[in-house]
Amino acid sequence: MKNYLNLIQELTLAQRIKRGKAIKRKASIIKRKRALSMNRPPSPEKMERGVKKAVRLIGFAVKDKSGKYKDASPGEKERIEKRVSTWAKKFGGKFEKRIKPKTMKKMRDAYRARQKGKQVKTVDTAKLDARMKSGRIIGESNETY
Repeated sequence: MKNYLNLIQELTLAQRIKRGKAIKRKASIIKRKRALSMNRPPSPEKMERGVKKAVRLIGFAVKDKSGKYKDASPGEKERIEKRVSTWAKKFGGKFEKRIKPKTMKKMRDAYRARQKGKQVKTVDTAKLDARMKSGRIIGESNETY
């Protein structure tokens, strides 16, 4: 039985080095673009892709009950994927309607959580808090009546 890795054409050493250098050059750009996209709320297209992905995962749960897809040969994987795609064409719309609100809510909540995690105190308020604690400014932390 052939392994999936054997079917992938191997890179020569020169090709591997060249690809590594190219990725290294692009890494900072990729990182920056990813960070920027995480700052934006999910677009309708992104939400649709998320819904489609969720339906596909349900299809795998239905058609690959034994869970052998991960360890299967490429031919077997192809057969399972074909079954899942025919299932998705037949029943996908019904599941899309059910899953869409949940998936969209999940994506919106994840975005809000990312935004909430970013909310840190500005420098001005941090300085004010430090001065209040030290007693240089009379405020909430050191008021005595």
